[in-house]
Formats: sequence, structure tokens, C-alpha cells
Amino acid sequence: MNSEMEGSIGNGTSIDDIKKNVIKRNKLASSIGHKMDEYNTDSDSDSTISSEFEKPQKHNKTKTKKHKKEKFKIPEWGRDPLIILCLYILLSIDIVKLFIGKYIKIVNPDENGNVGIIGNIIFGIILCSLFILIKKFISK
Repeated sequence: MNSEMEGSIGNGTSIDDIKKNVIKRNKLASSIGHKMDEYNTDSDSDSTISSEFEKPQKHNKTKTKKHKKEKFKIPEWGRDPLIILCLYILLSIDIVKLFIGKYIKIVNPDENGNVGIIGNIIFGIILCSLFILIKKFISK
């Protein structure tokens, strides 16, 4: 009885059976992967991926690329205000203020809770610098 218990798991399935099933599943997954590779097309191909029952359709690549760009395009007049708004919200978060105040002491509020004019100017400079950096990255 002990020899039977050593090679089996509590539900009556032996470890060897489980190993065989794992090997079979791995082979099946590998063959599915190879079949999927057959359906993938090269980047030079002009046909779309279609099911086995449909004929491949020709399409214009420029229309597809243009359509994708238009899908996520923010109007040009709204980009700058959106970036400034996001940066302002980011810089208004208390943890960010504390982090900046840790390194630049002048931006910290005084005893009355007021930030001096120089502190506000420094926050403005940080906002402008980040805006310019983001604009450079976006425009590329």
C-alpha cells in the first residue's frame, strides 16, 4: 500500500500520469503556436489576416495608418492647455510639494502657511521647464 501511495496524489492520479498530461499539453500548445505563426503575415504583405473561409482582402496602408492616428489625436489647440493642466495638478499634489521643498527650502510655506513670491516663481520655473521637456518629447 505504501508503494501505491508514493507514486500517487490523494485523488488516485499518479505523478507519472500528471507528467504525461503536462507533456501532452505542452506539445499541444507548441503546435497551436506553430499554427498561429502560419497565419501571421509579413510586414510587406498587403493582405489582412482573415479566416480560412474568406479570401484575403487588399487594403491601402496609408488609410489604415491615417485612421489610427486620427483615433487618438488630440486637437492641436488643446494640447498645450492639457499639458499645462496635467503638470499643474501634478505639482499641486502635497507629496510632490514636500519632495520639492525637501531640496529647495524656499518653496516651503512660512509659519502662516503662505508661500513667498520667490517660492511661487520657482514653482512656475519648474512648471515651465517640465512643459518644455514634455513638448520636446511629444513633438518627436
